[in-house]
Amino acid sequence: MSSRYKSAALILIPVLVVGSLWALNRFGGQGGDIRGSNGLGNSPPPVETLPAPASIPTTDKQADPLPSDGSMQAPAPGIGKQLNDQNRAAIGLLNEKRYAEAESLFRKCLEADPDESAFAFNLAECLVRRALAEFDAKPKPSFEALLEAITLAPHREDLIGLRDRWSKILDAQKDFAEDQSLHFVLQYDGARDELLSQGYLDVLQDLEAAYQDYGEFFDIFPVEAGRAKFAVVLYDREAFDTVTGIGEWAGGAYDGTIRVPVRNFQRDRARIRETLRHELVHAFIEEVGGKKVPGWLNEGLAQYLSPEHDGARATEVQSALNRMRGKTPLAFETLTGTLAGLSGTETIRMAYDQSLGLTNWIAYHYGERTLVPMITDCKNGKTPAESFQRQLNFALSAATQDFLDSL
Repeated sequence: MSSRYKSAALILIPVLVVGSLWALNRFGGQGGDIRGSNGLGNSPPPVETLPAPASIPTTDKQADPLPSDGSMQAPAPGIGKQLNDQNRAAIGLLNEKRYAEAESLFRKCLEADPDESAFAFNLAECLVRRALAEFDAKPKPSFEALLEAITLAPHREDLIGLRDRWSKILDAQKDFAEDQSLHFVLQYDGARDELLSQGYLDVLQDLEAAYQDYGEFFDIFPVEAGRAKFAVVLYDREAFDTVTGIGEWAGGAYDGTIRVPVRNFQRDRARIRETLRHELVHAFIEEVGGKKVPGWLNEGLAQYLSPEHDGARATEVQSALNRMRGKTPLAFETLTGTLAGLSGTETIRMAYDQSLGLTNWIAYHYGERTLVPMITDCKNGKTPAESFQRQLNFALSAATQDFLDSL
């Protein structure tokens, strides 16, 4: 492990989950970031949450219980045993995320009985799940799979919004150049000389350095563990706003792909680097902790890790604490979802400041390594409070109160 993460006494700092947004605006020039508000009292729409898998109908009431993810429907009567067995096997493969094998079996079922609506529905669902899983790495084939799914299941209104969103993304990126490094696939406007000549190399080097930092911190290197390379896209401001549905207040987004607007690459070099690092933290958190990591911990850790130097982190922490003093903090119990769902400039600022403050307090007093199981245990259905108690035999609520009393 690098020396950067060995000390438990460092004073350190800095999505949605799907839709994590890194804000461009700084409150009063003092640092900190806003996610979920345009500063005018209105909450812009978060990056669209992709639809959950629909329930899959099956085809024989007399069959044994089907492999299930909790969303299966009762089978329909009248289908022969061979087709029913193929359908059951395909559902089992689908639940194991073996998409190609499941798709092949579903297609055989539909070819054998084109009038069986369950087979069309199941194939459509399989195509949707594969498309959702692969869109970031393979956008065009995934979009084609989604279009086929809509043809097979035209009643699936939930797919129309996804189709429209992906269409915007593909249109915005249709003439983009692509370069790759060991762990990243980078797309950018190939007509921009500052990116095409040297900028893309700088971005990939920044990302690779951050990947090493976060791999050491979380003690996992996701690509080496089997994950596809992380997708990163650099847009001009207008295209970024079109793709994400957010406005000038946002400096980046993570929705399975890291998306960052670039106006002037050289002038904004430091901001772009920090934004990329911030969004990559969210990508790591989702990889190791799933989608149920509470907002305060998700955002607190992203702020905690994204600055490159201890001095910058210490300054950000101190600024956050100074802004909190004399004000009534929000209950941490209310900060479990995405902080982008909050409204009001002061509320958002307080949420981010206290998330950073508490994350730093835990790292300083209990050790940075305490934070990692608080993330990873979320994937196993444990709360950060349960993880904290298990590690230290001390209540997270008591530590939180100590932090607030210190202000």
